[in-house]
Amino acid sequence: MNKIKHYIWINLTAVTLFVILVPTIIVMGFGHSLPISLAKSNVKNLTNSSSNLQNSVHRDLTSKPINLGWISGTNNHLSQYSSYNGLNVLSPALLTINDDFDLNVNSENLPSTNKQDIWPRVVMKTDTKLAIHTFLTNQTKVDQLINDLRKSALLHKWSGINLDLENVSAEDRDNFSNFIQKLSHALHYSNILLSIDISPDHTGTENLNTPFDHEILGIFCDYVIFMGYDQHWSTDPIPGPITSLDWLTSNLQEMIRTGIPSQKIILGLPTFTRIWQLDSNGKIVNAPAYSISHVESQLKQKHIPTTWDSNLGEYTSSFVENNKRNKVWLTTTKSLKLYLSLIPQMHLGGSAFWNLNLISKNDWNQLF
Repeated sequence: MNKIKHYIWINLTAVTLFVILVPTIIVMGFGHSLPISLAKSNVKNLTNSSSNLQNSVHRDLTSKPINLGWISGTNNHLSQYSSYNGLNVLSPALLTINDDFDLNVNSENLPSTNKQDIWPRVVMKTDTKLAIHTFLTNQTKVDQLINDLRKSALLHKWSGINLDLENVSAEDRDNFSNFIQKLSHALHYSNILLSIDISPDHTGTENLNTPFDHEILGIFCDYVIFMGYDQHWSTDPIPGPITSLDWLTSNLQEMIRTGIPSQKIILGLPTFTRIWQLDSNGKIVNAPAYSISHVESQLKQKHIPTTWDSNLGEYTSSFVENNKRNKVWLTTTKSLKLYLSLIPQMHLGGSAFWNLNLISKNDWNQLF
């Protein structure tokens, strides 16, 4: 009997040490990334080993939905957003990776805000696939940047970082995943959240041979912001909506199916639309972007009728002006409320809007 008790005690001790020490070793070792396949299997195994064990590299996520607003341009007027209902995260463009892959911090005269958290947006000055590839394959620069990001967040008391590197090539999928893994370890070690902005995969690819490995992002990021725009770009051969209900829904479903937990997905929505101008042959000659409120106001002033499309969840309009056919897909407040209803339906982590510069307090407060 004593031998049996001794055997049970040894096994319990071994399991306890495994559950406690292995996650700690993974987090503390943020300077070295694991191979992608090993990173996936390690976290899965650790999660399955105990019903009480969270993903080893994650701090607890906030219990309330995230409502994030990106801010472009100057960053010295953040206080104007203090009366935006429900807005709990501001993401101004404060951090730039320059052409030498060093971090430039633009935080001068940045006022403190007590109401909202700050997750500064990280962008590359030269955002080309070649530049991103050169950066991701330079481990010295990668490690230096990660350390500088962590130090800046601690210095300025930012609760999170928002990474916006969109132009990643499919060939750099593993390089980018390794970068995210190392960045996640470093930030989580200092209790700083990591969010990342990604565009949708091509429909039906199921996240195969694409730039962003959904399973890795689902493991190592606190939030993955799905940029629910542009469904149709200004360079597309045919005009169409910037976003729509069926397009958002299908992309969200695919992201969840391919490895991103629904509660970590933030639904990114546009505060802009386009007026598509076509020549007599139906070719796009211009597609300027305007705030939604501006286009809505112009249509009303000119008494141009609109038609509600229930599949798209927005209004459409077509009219002739200056000898050109104009087409509009208008994402009104009614549309945005419909899109926001996907958050509780699909158990998402919250919303994000590009960008706050284009939506008034009154229009925002109609949403929240």
